[in-house]
Amino acid sequence: MGYSVAVDGGAGCQTANGDYNLSGAMAQAAWACWPVGAFKRSTLGMIGGWLSLLDGLVRTKVRELMGPVRIRYGDEPSQFGELWLPAGQGRWPVVVNLHGGFWKAQYDLSHADPCCAALATRGIAVWNLEYRRVGQRGGVVGTLQDVRAGVESLPPMAPRFDLDLNRVVLMGHSAGGQLALWLAAERPLPTRGVVALAAVSDLRTAAALRLSKGGDAVQRFLGGEPAEVAHHYDWASPLARLPLCLPQRLIHGSADADVPLSLSERYVATARALGDDATLMTLQGVGHMALIDPSSFAWPHVRHAVETLL
Repeated sequence: MGYSVAVDGGAGCQTANGDYNLSGAMAQAAWACWPVGAFKRSTLGMIGGWLSLLDGLVRTKVRELMGPVRIRYGDEPSQFGELWLPAGQGRWPVVVNLHGGFWKAQYDLSHADPCCAALATRGIAVWNLEYRRVGQRGGVVGTLQDVRAGVESLPPMAPRFDLDLNRVVLMGHSAGGQLALWLAAERPLPTRGVVALAAVSDLRTAAALRLSKGGDAVQRFLGGEPAEVAHHYDWASPLARLPLCLPQRLIHGSADADVPLSLSERYVATARALGDDATLMTLQGVGHMALIDPSSFAWPHVRHAVETLL
């Protein structure tokens, strides 16, 4: 369960039970609980301090009870993100997470919930982006426009949610790894680096290998074979966008049956040859989905890669 706000909205947030607004019922409760003697001795500054503290406590409790904040960055049904916030108060570093699923409509952001929640417990805000996929007016243009717009929506959100945009890392799994690496090349927002998990980092090779069930996920995403839409492959394939000139941490399981380890090996070798700070951690015996499972052997390595960049 989550609650929703608009990117440029007011002070409240919409929940299933109505509006949370400190200037309304919660402010009245604050006055009702204020000791009369203390009130008589207080200055206006002390009153403001109490209300500020109450506001922080209420916002913390809302976060704990309601889960992520759903925020729209566009009018299409899939143009939104979910912001996972740590409990308490502070200026939070941010991970922008791009979920996988071979850009197919049936795979949405919800399967990344466990890893987003796990990072939030470590004091990291996670902006888990949804985006239009193939069959939803997505594909190479729509999908890439969406993830860029989703990242560009962070600056107006930062003051409201105490986000530290000087500490931002991109993270993506599978097809989301392609999106995270592509965003690193596009630079819609300064970032400290990218963590790419079992990333589809070479779209030409992925197309030739006929990856995913049906064998045509890359072709459907890009609108054809490399010989037919070469410009789409040149624009969207992370390998073709090197060098990125920022740290890249790739993690891949040796037992991945969905995205071959060889894609990450070739990508990192090329990045390093071009002067990039790029590393590959190969996890022996690890499959595709374990990289986003906080209960797996792989997860501490993923978490460490993120925290080291931040």
